[in-house]
Amino acid sequence: TILQSNHNKQAVVSTQSTGNLTKNFAEGTAYFKMLVDVFTKSMRDPKNQHLKNFFMIIPPLTLNYVEQIMNGKEKINKKNKIGATFTDDGFSMGIAYILKLLDQYSAFDSLHWFQSVNSKFNNEEKAVK
Repeated sequence: TILQSNHNKQAVVSTQSTGNLTKNFAEGTAYFKMLVDVFTKSMRDPKNQHLKNFFMIIPPLTLNYVEQIMNGKEKINKKNKIGATFTDDGFSMGIAYILKLLDQYSAFDSLHWFQSVNSKFNNEEKAVK
């Protein structure tokens, strides 16, 4: 029947879409790995010694980024939409990429910054209640 035929077409399209999504994700992962492989040596070169403590500036950079995103999202509902932002994942991807290039994940984790932020917000939430 027409309904069965339509249902089968939808199933095929859905399966193809899922396959394409999986393939594209795998390709994206491969591109990320390729970029890491290409730039790791040059980023860890002694001439880039000034980046040895890069991980330490991530907390203030992140706070600034969050403020900018919040301001941008607030402008979406306003008449003057200059500076409005819907979404932006470039910052977090860039930070993850640079931490990987510089092999500073452990150093960044040693700051316990995420735990500190969670603790601060939990304490603020308790104070409001």
